Amino acid sequence: DRAASQLAQTAARLLTPDGRFVTLDPGRTSGQARVARWLFARDRGRRIRTPAAYRSLLAPYFDLTEMAVRHDLARLPYTHVILTGRRPVRERT
Repeated sequence: DRAASQLAQTAARLLTPDGRFVTLDPGRTSGQARVARWLFARDRGRRIRTPAAYRSLLAPYFDLTEMAVRHDLARLPYTHVILTGRRPVRERT
């Protein structure tokens, strides 16, 4: 969590006022395919978050404008969380 927070903080600082920060991460959701969970365990390990946890991690650094949970971006069952954010207005120059 500390490394992810540091990355988000750095990205927010370096982002231009009209820029956007976009993440694409695997996500845990209720009712997702067993194969997706199995793949997560072998690919990414223990740091896969729920969509709400990703939002909480990035919220201190960005105004999150969009969040999508997609199950159809890969040929195999896999859940992706896509977040789009901008720097908060109070931090824009």
